[in-house]
Order: sequence, then C-alpha cells, then structure tokens
Amino acid sequence: MAITLDRLVSLVLLVQFVLLCSSYNVTSESTEEANALLKWKSSLENSTQPELSSWTLLTQNATNPKPSTSPCTWFGISCNPAGSVIRINLTSSGLQGSVPPEIGHLTKLEFLHLVNNQFNGSIPQELGKLKSLTRLALYINALEGPIPASLGNLSNLAILYLFDNQISGSIPPELGNLSNLVVLQMDINRLIDFGTAKLLKPDSSNWTALAGTYGYIAPELAYTMEVTEKCDVYSFGVLTLEVIKGEHPGDFISRLSSPSAMEEVELKDVLDQRLPHPPSHFEDELFNILKFVTACLNANPQSRPTMQVISKRL
Repeated sequence: MAITLDRLVSLVLLVQFVLLCSSYNVTSESTEEANALLKWKSSLENSTQPELSSWTLLTQNATNPKPSTSPCTWFGISCNPAGSVIRINLTSSGLQGSVPPEIGHLTKLEFLHLVNNQFNGSIPQELGKLKSLTRLALYINALEGPIPASLGNLSNLAILYLFDNQISGSIPPELGNLSNLVVLQMDINRLIDFGTAKLLKPDSSNWTALAGTYGYIAPELAYTMEVTEKCDVYSFGVLTLEVIKGEHPGDFISRLSSPSAMEEVELKDVLDQRLPHPPSHFEDELFNILKFVTACLNANPQSRPTMQVISKRL
C-alpha cells in the first residue's frame, strides 16, 4: 500500500514524539539520581573531600556549552547505556557521615561498595528498595543499630558484607528470603545471636557452601570459600580469646590486627571482669598466651601458626 506524504509526515512526527518522551524519562531519572547523590554529599561531615570534587552539576557557560544533570562521570559512579546509576564504589575514600535514605532512589543500582570509610549511624531501610542489587559491601565502618529487615527484599543479592562495624541486635529472619545469597559475613559486630550459617540456602541455583558460626569464621573463608587448616586456627583464636574475656571479643579482634598490638593492650581489658585479677606472677604467662592468640588471629593466613604448633604449645 502506498504511503501518502501526509501519513509519512505523521509517522515521522510520531517517532520524534516517542523519542522525545523517552529522552525526557531518561533525563528525569538521571536528574533524580544526581539530586539524591548531591544530597548525600552535602550531608557528609567532610563533603569537601577531593574524591567528591566531581560530584557537581555542570551549568551552561562558555566553557560548558551543554549543561549536564548526569552523575555518570562522577568519581566512583558507573552507569548503564541508558544513563542509570548501576555501580557505586567509594572504597577507602575517607568519607564521614551516614548512608542516607535517598540511596533508595537509585533503583537500578546493582553494586554498592562503601568499604573502609567512617560511615556511622544506622543502615537505612531504604536499601531494601534496591531490587537489582547483587553486591552490598559496608564493612570496616562504624555503622550501628540493627540490620534492617528490609534487606530481605533484595531477591537478587548474592554477596552481603557487614563485618567490622558496631551493628547490634539480632539477625532478622527476613534475611532467610535471600535465595540467591552465596556469601554472608557479619562478624566483628555486636550481634547477640551468633548462629550457624543457615541463611545460605542449599536449594538456591548458585549456592556455594559456606558453613561456620558468625563471629568465628576466618575472613578469607568468606572471600575464597576455600576451607583450610588456617581457617580453623583463626576460629580457635577467637574461641580462646572468648574464654579469656568471658564473652565474644567482637571488635576487640580488630585491635589485635597489628604485630605491635599487644604493646598497646592492658591486661585488664582482656580478662573476664567478673573474675578476680590473677596473681602478678601469672601475668607474664597470660601475656604470652595472648601473643599466641594474636598470632592465630592474623589477617594473613600464612602468618598464623599451624594446629600442630598449637598442639605442641598447649
């Protein structure tokens, strides 16, 4: 059938209208994401960090003929071809402040790494809105409060790292809904129910076996899934320190991470406060035991003693 000129013009106008609407939607979403990130930046205690100097909207001027509302070129931000933010990696950026509820506006986000900063406050429940999230790493910060039950909504989440914070309370049962979860580590916190790793479901399609008790699992086990004798040595060190302190050592473990740590630790900080202080002639022996325990907790597995050495020492 022949297409008349009027119909051709109408078709062209229709295509232009659809493209315009599509462009408007992308631009609108990009602007919302940029505004959410800028609000986060302004809430930080050190928002002038050089790392975040690129987090700004480009206004039109002689140098910049085209204004931009896209955050895709900002430090630590990656986008998909449509211009939506899908990755945020701010690892070791020296940032101080909280993780804001505005993070929930980044609905296409797949990867969020805020590792080794000074983030404090609670984990926002709005993280539960990020249904595309596959990897969430918040470890080595000062986050506190409970784990939000809304994290159980992250059906695509495969990796969850919350260790080395000040998170308290119990592990929400909703995390059992994470059928795609293959790695979960949340030790070195103030959680009150360290239980076996039953949240990793064997019936999920890409399940990888990770068995252990939260708070006692060697860090490298969560990364490599490879069980070695040195993993047991780490767990032995945690258990021995727990016996000495009369409670799980929690974030005290991080204080023993350096070789000179024992020089800065006082014996009274390590011993069970419910028991009388031991006689002075036992103090040297206790320090020797603690040095041995510190070696068991070394972050580098190769630097830990073997179980054979431990057995001979005992």
